[in-house]
Amino acid sequence: MKVGMISIYPPIKSKHVKLSGVASYTKNLITNMSNNNDVIVFADSLPKGESSYNDEEVMICRCWNKGINYPFQIFRKILRYKLDIIHIQHEFYLYGGLVSAIIFPLFLFFLSFLRLPVIVTLHGVMPLSNVDQKFLTDNWIKGKPFSMKIGMLFLIKFIVLLSSSIIVHEEKIKQMLIHDYRCKDHKINVIPHGIEEKKSIVLKNLAKEKIGIKEKRVILFFGYITGYKNVRLLIESAKYLKTSDWIIIIAGGPHPRLINNPDYKRYLLDLRETANMISKDNFMFKDFIPEEKVQLFFSAADLIVFPYNLCMHSSGPLSLAISYGTPFIISDCFYPIILNKRILFRNEIKELSTKIDMFFSDNEFQLESLRYCQELRKSIFWPNISLRTRNLYLKIIEY
Repeated sequence: MKVGMISIYPPIKSKHVKLSGVASYTKNLITNMSNNNDVIVFADSLPKGESSYNDEEVMICRCWNKGINYPFQIFRKILRYKLDIIHIQHEFYLYGGLVSAIIFPLFLFFLSFLRLPVIVTLHGVMPLSNVDQKFLTDNWIKGKPFSMKIGMLFLIKFIVLLSSSIIVHEEKIKQMLIHDYRCKDHKINVIPHGIEEKKSIVLKNLAKEKIGIKEKRVILFFGYITGYKNVRLLIESAKYLKTSDWIIIIAGGPHPRLINNPDYKRYLLDLRETANMISKDNFMFKDFIPEEKVQLFFSAADLIVFPYNLCMHSSGPLSLAISYGTPFIISDCFYPIILNKRILFRNEIKELSTKIDMFFSDNEFQLESLRYCQELRKSIFWPNISLRTRNLYLKIIEY
């Protein structure tokens, strides 16, 4: 079985390159498959241009650039290979800007002429009921809510229609596709986001020392800063913390899609100013964290907070927290993805501060969060996820 995987993909040397969660996801998915030498990755081009090479027995064919030409670039390259199935990773801005996102169904239409099964993994699906003017403003999206809803409805419906099968990472997202987007459930498969088994974790005190923190209780937010991730809630909750000797680390930096947006720049500056007004010594802002230093921040964290006000996709930072076994508390928008209600909180400033205080004052609560994290780890290690994905390939081909 020869699999054509279409995705962005990490470069061979990624030390100083900002990696997308989808790129890391694709690499982990493939490298944990048996017979991964049967996979060809049609990946985004590097600055040097088009090239083909083997990376850990996987053939990488870098053949497309972000922009409106990507369907033609990929299609032309695929024609040179004999494939049995095509698997595409999809996120709204993965292949370029707005126009590139809109023409994605056209790309699927081209692929239909190959008469091959096509699987699409939807890494993010927007809940239509949450698309209002406030949502668009808070996430720096231009347009009107009604137009956005209609556009997203038709985009997702055409993607599902033109695919042989769809993968999502959560049951909640599957139900959203069925009820909000009126998609047929038989096409939608739930395969969770995998996690790596971390075999070498830095000791907490050593990790804190390496990032310049001593004798502080570390509360971590990790990931690109966007409106729906609601970082402001975490910052403002600090005003009511009774816990002593705390430091909040905001690690991950600005979102690449928004980095040149003047309103977004003002938002980031306002977050820092708000933090400084609350405490000049108890906040640390870190921009992009190189891949080799990610484990330091997760090892140093006593608690990770996910204050999102919207769940559109499986969270890469949440997968990392589970992978490293770091205790977390999370917004109730992730229910029923996260079933333990004690570690959930409503998006209210004082409720979040109370939950953080509870974590640091109640040893049993700390243990419960840690135990739940360990339970989640068992079922979603990458070898299990890769096996489930490969079994889906076989099922579709046989069908």
